[in-house]
Amino acid sequence: MFVLGATSVQVLAQTQATAQATVVNGFVVAVTVTDGGSGYGQAPNVTFVGGGGSGATATAILNQGSVSQIVVLTAGSGYTNALAVVVDPPPVITQSQATALASVLNGFVVSVTVTDGGSGYSLVPNVAFTGGGPPVDFLPFLPKQVSTPVSKSPSHPAG
Repeated sequence: MFVLGATSVQVLAQTQATAQATVVNGFVVAVTVTDGGSGYGQAPNVTFVGGGGSGATATAILNQGSVSQIVVLTAGSGYTNALAVVVDPPPVITQSQATALASVLNGFVVSVTVTDGGSGYSLVPNVAFTGGGPPVDFLPFLPKQVSTPVSKSPSHPAG
């Protein structure tokens, strides 16, 4: 068995979500997400600014790190002017790239050992093997595992 050098890890960029409110007869009746943003680990705060009214509240719903929907909880009242919807940005995370080594036996990747787990991951990253042969896709699991067996053939079990 020999160890083949390592992985390339791609992490999604973090961007702030944006949205627009729909006001009918002074009440906030809906919020439309115009850009779901990315990099959210938990639902961001949603606030309403301006518009002349008060009392409207809403909550964000996440799907895979992006805001997919904003649900109006309280319609408020008295909104007559342009109303801004402010979605808090994703948290600033210092990210460092994870690295790993693949073990190859008889032409098969049989295990992957994480040598540096990196930091700042809120979603499972995409991982690609480079060098030493054809491209191989790999789906890691969070939290990081020290060694993850991989097998593509029942006649060559991981080990």
